[in-house]
Amino acid sequence: IIFSLFFQNSLIVLVGFVMAALPRKATVDFYLVGLGNFNPSGDESCARHNLGFIFLNFLANALRELQGLPGQAVFHRSSLLGVDLMDTTLGSIPSSSRKEKATSSAPLRVMLVKPLSEMNNSGAVVRRVVQHFEGPSVSLADAARKCVVFCDDLHSAVGVLNIQEGGDQRSLGGHKGVESVARELGSTAFVRFRMGVGRPPDGVPQTTFVLSEFSSQREIDIIGHLLRTTTEAVQFVAHTGDFRAARKKFGSSKLPSALKPMASLRFPFRLEYH
Repeated sequence: IIFSLFFQNSLIVLVGFVMAALPRKATVDFYLVGLGNFNPSGDESCARHNLGFIFLNFLANALRELQGLPGQAVFHRSSLLGVDLMDTTLGSIPSSSRKEKATSSAPLRVMLVKPLSEMNNSGAVVRRVVQHFEGPSVSLADAARKCVVFCDDLHSAVGVLNIQEGGDQRSLGGHKGVESVARELGSTAFVRFRMGVGRPPDGVPQTTFVLSEFSSQREIDIIGHLLRTTTEAVQFVAHTGDFRAARKKFGSSKLPSALKPMASLRFPFRLEYH
């Protein structure tokens, strides 16, 4: 009995020592959530409804390049949370053409989040991720302000970026994935980067349209321009902390006269399993 008590107490001391020695995780500043339909077969479709996934893949590679890291972007798949995650930083990105004054030079810790669920159930995954990193007792309504959601938008012309924050149920635009996030977090206070895919042609059902892939080369080039614009908007927010100014600066519906060619909307990444 004495030996058993000694062993237990020693083990408690040892565990406490190890836990104390572990570095504390920095607070997550933003959860960047890309919405799409998860395909269990592993092949991510380039469908319009998967534009949130497409953007996060693009952003993940862009950040890796900016950070000078070799190789493909890496997402970590958590079967426990039902999500693909990339834990990274987003700093103030210098630009010779940028005149805005940065509010902070400290890099932001951001979590790139791709829910492994159907679009309509995305919110449950977002809630689990937020509770995992913020703690189970976190106020979800408060945590919603840390969430930035990227999704396709039928109500905006193809290539147009619309940045929203707050509003009532109608402001969610009928997007089932966004509505799911609002329902699970109990708030619409999160920012939405709505990326325009346009309206379906006459005679084409809306569901068929959003589940079909971008087809023409011009459309792919326009979406490439949209991905770059959205990335610049995200970097602008990291630089200034001002979503409203980002909406004004990047919300133009005017496309450049000459679009940069985009070879594909499939951007490479590697999965690591946990």
